[in-house]
Amino acid sequence: MTPTTSRLIIGFTLTSVASMFGCSSGLDRSKAAELISKKLDAAKTEIVIVSLPQTLRKPEEMQNDTGEVGVLTRLGYVECQQIPPSHNSMFGDLPGYCQIVLTDKGKKASSDWGLIGQDYYNRYPTEFHIPVAKRTLVEVTGVTIKDTEATATYTWKMKPINEIGEGLVPQDPRLNKGQPQAASESFRKFDDGWRIAN
Repeated sequence: MTPTTSRLIIGFTLTSVASMFGCSSGLDRSKAAELISKKLDAAKTEIVIVSLPQTLRKPEEMQNDTGEVGVLTRLGYVECQQIPPSHNSMFGDLPGYCQIVLTDKGKKASSDWGLIGQDYYNRYPTEFHIPVAKRTLVEVTGVTIKDTEATATYTWKMKPINEIGEGLVPQDPRLNKGQPQAASESFRKFDDGWRIAN
């Protein structure tokens, strides 16, 4: 084997090794997506404050309500309960009006909600913290690397975790109405690979 041939073989071998392992040490969109997804999965669940109005309502108003009360009504978590005359004396007799209360389904589900308010007489729960969604990755849109630091830009959106979330996410501004949102993440390279910096 001539010296020239040896140099060609060695050069080819080193190039092959670099092509095999060099990319694995870099941070591409796929790896960034994997790391960002893990962070989002570990993040807390998005909780919304749901208030049950204590003003007198008509049953049809609840069914047609476009907000959280309508969602809970149509899913069977709350209902319109006729107010007994003894509890309605300050308003007089108002047939057809009612008080928003939890159904049996709502009472069972509320054990996993956070009760944060009741009416003046402590008869009815009026406000809850309800878990409804989590952030989920849509896509990584770019990766820039400088030495041992990198930045990935990506989009995320709210993903419902239950039927209440499915009803609220598409319409609730607090949940961005389920629309993708832009964000970025910083990375740092360590001896065992890339990690999210914070």
